[in-house]
Amino acid sequence: MAIDFKLKNALIKARKVYGDNFLIDLAIEEMGELIVALNHHRRKRVEASAVQEEIADVMLALKELQQIFGTGDIVDFYRKKCERFEQRVEEKNHELQTVQ
Repeated sequence: MAIDFKLKNALIKARKVYGDNFLIDLAIEEMGELIVALNHHRRKRVEASAVQEEIADVMLALKELQQIFGTGDIVDFYRKKCERFEQRVEEKNHELQTVQ
């Protein structure tokens, strides 16, 4: 998901206006709200749209965290995590097929 120029400027300005500690606390809060929404969805207390809204909040918070901590090696870390995830899925799939 590409970040547009207007949003990038807003993210930079947010650091000046609110400060890093506030934005880190906000990211933690948004992640907590996503956890609550996911639990409520599993219990059929909220619709998928409530979870989607919290995902959007977390996505924005993650963009702010990238501004704070830098993007550095995130792409490489992400690529490695995806590869490991794919490997685990394939291992589990093979395991399930072997049992059947």
